[in-house]
Amino acid sequence: LVLGVFGWGWRYREEGRPIYYLDETWVNAGDVPYKVWCDKSVKSARDATSKGLTTGAVKPSGKGKRLIVCHIGSEDGFVPDSLLCFESKKNTQDYHDEMNGECFREWLESVLPRLKDNAVIVMDNAPYHSVKQEKCPNVNTRKADIIAWLESKGEIVDTSMVIRELIPIVNRLKPLYNKYVIDEMVKTHSIANNIALGKPQPNTPNTPNTPNTPNT
Repeated sequence: LVLGVFGWGWRYREEGRPIYYLDETWVNAGDVPYKVWCDKSVKSARDATSKGLTTGAVKPSGKGKRLIVCHIGSEDGFVPDSLLCFESKKNTQDYHDEMNGECFREWLESVLPRLKDNAVIVMDNAPYHSVKQEKCPNVNTRKADIIAWLESKGEIVDTSMVIRELIPIVNRLKPLYNKYVIDEMVKTHSIANNIALGKPQPNTPNTPNTPNTPNT
């Protein structure tokens, strides 16, 4: 299994690997089409009633409840029993506020066993797709917290060192601990299902023509 983006999908198609696409969106329960087909032979509501017809969908008085929807599919259609749909609890314009790393992780974990072996998953870089297992210190981290983090990794630290001297040590260790929840979960699943892992790099523009290198 590979987590990827559109830029290098052609390579996996040439290899004959099954490609799955996932995404999230939202819909209001009161959403209706702006235009509908109508029978021009119907002249009035009374005429429609006499013919056993209706005068069309009734426009709702409001938008109604907002539903958050997440699904995954391939050229074979949507993956069975993999729909995630729940009612929004926040009154915001951005549906991303409703999703979080834990919710997405639990959903994807339940989906993985239903995918074909050696598959590719295409997703974007939404924040809840890229939650880190551990937050590594940076220049804005308190000195005491940097030292505590380094010591937890087995480093012997001179407490007289200043932050700018400690950060290079952090940067040396960071590749060992700069891991993502979704990456590690899929790697664990890969052991038993002959699958590999890759995903868009952080801060990489997520455009259809942008090639991305898998994290393997």
